[in-house]
Amino acid sequence: MDERLIEAPCGFLSMDHNGSIIEVNKTFLEWIGFKQKNLVGKHFESLLTTGNKLIFHSYFYPNINLHGHVEELFIN
Repeated sequence: MDERLIEAPCGFLSMDHNGSIIEVNKTFLEWIGFKQKNLVGKHFESLLTTGNKLIFHSYFYPNINLHGHVEELFIN
């Protein structure tokens, strides 16, 4: 992960093609109360509520399949 992202004032994570988390920054970890070793390798959807999973499925997957990337996703 780029050094600038580690302590950025926004949450950042990256996933592989299967949805498993491969990188996460300190800000995101603090927000959700996890340690990196307990989050890396976990499937991203396991962190979401049912409502957020619906948003994720209706926004993230179509965009990743159409454009090959998603630059921003806000889920509260």
